[in-house]
This record gives sequence, C-alpha cells and structure tokens, in this order.
Amino acid sequence: MRRPLFLVITAFTGFFVSGIALADAELSPAGAINGKSFTLVSGDTVRLAGLEAPNVEEKADGMHSARLGEPLGEEAKAALHALLAGHKLRIDSVSTGRDRHNRMLGQVYRDDGLWIQGEMLKEGWAMVYSFPDDNADVVKKMLALEHAAQTEKRGIWANPYFRIITPEETPQFVNRFKIVEGKILSVHDYHGHIYVNFSEHWKGNFALFISRKYADAFAPLNLPALVGKTIRVRGWIDYHAAPVINLTHPAQIEVE
Repeated sequence: MRRPLFLVITAFTGFFVSGIALADAELSPAGAINGKSFTLVSGDTVRLAGLEAPNVEEKADGMHSARLGEPLGEEAKAALHALLAGHKLRIDSVSTGRDRHNRMLGQVYRDDGLWIQGEMLKEGWAMVYSFPDDNADVVKKMLALEHAAQTEKRGIWANPYFRIITPEETPQFVNRFKIVEGKILSVHDYHGHIYVNFSEHWKGNFALFISRKYADAFAPLNLPALVGKTIRVRGWIDYHAAPVINLTHPAQIEVE
C-alpha cells in the first residue's frame, strides 16, 4: 500500500522536503492559475490531483504553446482563488509528489480542514480525472460529489459544453477530456489488448482501448458481461483512425 507523502515548504527558503510525514506542514498560496492549479509564494506550482477543470486562455511562451480558453474557465479559476485566499495549505501528495511538468501534485487541504478538490467538485467547477495510483476510496468520494453537482446543474454542469456526450459526438471533441455515455455492443481481445465498441460497424467509430499492460486491472469488471449495458466512461478523446479513449484503470468506467 502506497503511503501518502507530505510536502513541506519552509517560509524562508522555499525548499521542499518529500517523503516526510509532518501533519503540520503548511504552504502559502499566491494565486490560482486556472481551476486546477495554483502558485505558492515560494514560486512553486501545485496541480490539484484527480481533477480536470475548464481551460483559461493561455498565450504562447518559450516552453508552452498557446491554449484556447473554454467556457467558464475564468469562473473556475476565480472559484479556486476564493477557496485558497487567506489560508495556509497542506498537500497529501501522490506518487513522487510531482507531475511531468514538475508541479507539486496531491490532495490539498486548507488550515481549517476544508478539502479543496472536494469543494471544487461540490460547487461544480471541476470533474474527476483519476489515475491508476490514486486512492480508490478518495476517487469514489470525488465521483459522488461530481454526480451531485451534475444532478443539481451547478457550475460547469449548467453549460451544454460540459454535457455528457454520446459516442457519435466524440469526433467533435478530439483532444478534449469528456464523459461519454453509450451502450456496449461488443468487446474484443486482440493479442491481450481489449477493444470495447459502441457500434455494430466498429471500424471508424468510437471505441475504448485497454492496453495489455492494464488489462488485468479490468478483470473484476468482466467487460464481456457488460455487452448490452449502458456505461459512462471518462478520459481524453484521442484519434487513431477513429475517436478513442485509452483506459488505464476501472474508475474510468461507471456502469449505469
């Protein structure tokens, strides 16, 4: 069982120590970058683990290309800023505590105990974006908060752009993180790779792909037994001869 790490930044140097369990570790936020990340007074950047939020418009710089904004991106950023303002923070990190962009990564809590990820989901300013090494119990709590916000159409869920889409709509959302709902019509195993199809004529149509690297993790779901059932699946929509979501862990699938 992976044990959470606590990241500590000292008030004077900005130096952080990972892998040390210090319950009183506190960080000072400087401001939100968007609805899923923020800066610290130390100059470091923190990425809220397990969340995806609307993009804000970003101009190109020496390291990053320009990014178009999405509906309610600025509102999500403002919501995160308001939650952080005037508080010290603690981060329970995941994995190494850093993502591929060298941002601190973890579940974030305010000094009054408020769970930042939970509040962003509760208010409807973010959706769940989990990974294989995330704590399964935490992901379940996050999904429950997301579902409640969806039902009550809070935040982003009141905007049609963030609706749950059908398999037929996926070509419109390539390179976007979306939740897709549809009926499974077939499941195929090809040399250990698994394909989940939503159309009788599967060539050129949306599918789910599970690499043999992750296939064992899906065994408890018994995917062939789900043929004929409606599921919801979440992830980034890629395009390889057809729209596809690459699955890495079972929390990406919800059976209706």
